[in-house]
Amino acid sequence: MIFSLSSCFYAFTTGMILSIVFLFLLNTKTLYSVIHPKILVFFSLLIIGRFLVPGELFFAKTISTTFFVPDMYDFIKKDIFFGYNMIDMFLLIWIAGSVLFLLTTISQLWKGYRQLELIKENAAMSILSKSSAWNTEKKDIKVFRSGYVCSPFSAGLKEAAIFLPEKEYDPEKLHWILHHESTHIHNKDLWKNIGFRLITIVLWWFVPVYIFRKLFTLFQEIRVDQKVLEFKNETEEINYARFLIEEIETQKSTLNQNLNLATFSTLGGWMMGKRLSYILDEKRKGYLNVAFCVLMGILVLFGFCFVIEPDYSNSEYSKQQFEGTYGEEDFTHGEIQEDGSVECYLDNGESISFPSEELVNTIFPNLEIKKES
Repeated sequence: MIFSLSSCFYAFTTGMILSIVFLFLLNTKTLYSVIHPKILVFFSLLIIGRFLVPGELFFAKTISTTFFVPDMYDFIKKDIFFGYNMIDMFLLIWIAGSVLFLLTTISQLWKGYRQLELIKENAAMSILSKSSAWNTEKKDIKVFRSGYVCSPFSAGLKEAAIFLPEKEYDPEKLHWILHHESTHIHNKDLWKNIGFRLITIVLWWFVPVYIFRKLFTLFQEIRVDQKVLEFKNETEEINYARFLIEEIETQKSTLNQNLNLATFSTLGGWMMGKRLSYILDEKRKGYLNVAFCVLMGILVLFGFCFVIEPDYSNSEYSKQQFEGTYGEEDFTHGEIQEDGSVECYLDNGESISFPSEELVNTIFPNLEIKKES
């Protein structure tokens, strides 16, 4: 795999286009009721991967253009600040931003850890047995009830636990909560959240990554909802959806800012609307999944198949390079070589190589050009 300015530029351009198309599709609520969430997760990670590995693959074709790209390349390579060009400045800002985001994330996680410890110190603890029908993890899980908790969630990396409010739930609702949160723990969603935070630290300048992070949380919730309702009838699905709506009304966002957690009832009406669409309006069909995979597959493949290179044969920069060096009268003729370049011969027999016939015609429009003899 080859890394260059061209491959990075193309990765950025195609990644942005793919992100806009994909985010437009993801903002369509109906999509969640017809397409399997795993497919959406796969393509979102693939698009992010295009940014993380902006290389040129062996089968990529080069597209040379004289429009905009040569002048843009000249501009970003030009020294603008104490010998630093645009690329240097971008890398410095990128690194500084990543360090700042890393420090901010560490601070948030530390505050979250302190909050969890405070909750545990003032909570009543019980154990969700590994043999319980509502324990997907199949390991004993600690359950804490505390007045500091507004809505159920799971948190903790080394030893994940479930946190509940002090209020009493009826048995059916409590079973839903325990099943839901233990499934989050079983799926290692808390670790996945940390992984996505690291991606955000690296790609902090890429605005869609924050939306992808939100969507990634949505996909986790949909996957867990699917597990909880796996063998439930339509009436139970409706009751479950109503309970989610009840819980979102009591949930507050203060804990979620610092804690790495997985909640029972998703913060935000936008996300809840997508979950309810999945639960209540499920009509996934195999051919729709295939059609979506083909469409997104073509778009993603297009993002890996080409590299845009600047063609300087007709740029102002190229004309300035040769202006005043030699005049047309200094050359006798030019000869086109096998590789497409042109050897232009001076009166004294010496020659100068030009990358293309088009460039020679641009600079010396009346010079005779012959095929190589």
